[in-house]
Amino acid sequence: MQSPKHVLDTLSITYKVSNTNVDSLISKGWNYRLSISGGQGSEVYFSDINDKRYFYYLPSGILRVEFSVPTVLYGKNYLLVKSSDIPAIKEILRSDNVINYFSPVSDDCNVSRVDYVLNFRVDDTSNYIQSFSNVNIPRMTKSIYNDSQTVFYKNSRRAIRVYDKYSECKQEEARGILRFETQLRSKYLNDVLSDRSFDNVVNFQTAVYFLSDAFNTLRAGYMCISEDTVLSILFSRYRSNYASALYGFYKLVVQYGIDNVKRLYSKSAFYRYLHVFNNLNIRLYNEVLDTLDFKEAVRSIA
Repeated sequence: MQSPKHVLDTLSITYKVSNTNVDSLISKGWNYRLSISGGQGSEVYFSDINDKRYFYYLPSGILRVEFSVPTVLYGKNYLLVKSSDIPAIKEILRSDNVINYFSPVSDDCNVSRVDYVLNFRVDDTSNYIQSFSNVNIPRMTKSIYNDSQTVFYKNSRRAIRVYDKYSECKQEEARGILRFETQLRSKYLNDVLSDRSFDNVVNFQTAVYFLSDAFNTLRAGYMCISEDTVLSILFSRYRSNYASALYGFYKLVVQYGIDNVKRLYSKSAFYRYLHVFNNLNIRLYNEVLDTLDFKEAVRSIA
């Protein structure tokens, strides 16, 4: 039986620190870059030390540490993190010589960015990526890169990425993996979580919640219509009771996918509702993307 996996990928951790002397680090010959950034003043960036990136901000006395968790744990960025190895991340941070040099005021830290990932085993990743490339998400900018093997949506609060993992890392173990990723920054985390502590963010249930939210955002995107518009159309065309029933059907499809919803209704009711949406030119499914089973992907690693 395989060890349960976590869906954690990249972490960016911030500490309040008391040592403001960066000169001795620079004198060690470590690569660094000094830049002036708005809000937090000057930024000193130390790159690729212990497989981590360090950003020190003056005059605020904030140290930010960013790293790929699987790379730090296993030396390979394409592996999923074992749940049993999560405590080791804390120990790695506690013993980190750069973090300790800056003398954190306490062991408490906040997460300023986290990437959660989920793998889908598919026969043809290109087919899925092509379908995702036609999806647009309101208030998010879309870009396609890596020889059209990556589709990336972003705004200032979060990002969603779908890509061929083999194309990215060229490791045979990753062949046939369609990777789904959501990148969350502090503003987005603050809206949902009571705090951004390590234990609150590096939590499997929290991760699944945010991944599900991102997956549903993509699903709604390929429907090419906003929820408010659907609501307005239904209640302008039909009596309230029937409009409510149709809207409930629509919400279930957005959340669980057309194939899962089909099991909840009688055959006649399911196709009657589907016929209504087809006549209204409201697309409820995508023949390719709706074959991705989010719940099964989560069950396969838990």
